[in-house]
Amino acid sequence: MTELVDRADNTFTLEVECNFPCNGCEGDADACTSCANDEDNAFFYYFYETEEELNKCRELVDGKCTSGYLLSSGTETCAKCSDNCYECADEVSHCTSCKEASYLYEGVCIGECPGDTFKEEKVCVKCPTSCTACENSEKCT
Repeated sequence: MTELVDRADNTFTLEVECNFPCNGCEGDADACTSCANDEDNAFFYYFYETEEELNKCRELVDGKCTSGYLLSSGTETCAKCSDNCYECADEVSHCTSCKEASYLYEGVCIGECPGDTFKEEKVCVKCPTSCTACENSEKCT
């Protein structure tokens, strides 16, 4: 429900009844300014920091944002991980897994593994210390 409210300073504001899961909204019942959360019933809603999700509250799944986003505690937002990250942890630039055509190396997703590493299931693994380059953990090149 939308209604025009006469404020004490003789100005009018448009008050909007927000649609769930908005806890607060502005101008439109679906334009959330905050998200509803109910710790007793264990549902939590957060904003996603993307243009298409702007002012939309989405439910967390098992207490986590969807893949490609990191829960930013205290801010009600799911921040987008770095571009090539499929998932990230601790901060948006610390990748824990990578998108297609990228390999995880020291918390970053890169296109090709460095020469002193080998590829193993989308991860760049350091060669044994006796190798300057290798094909796998047992064969130096």
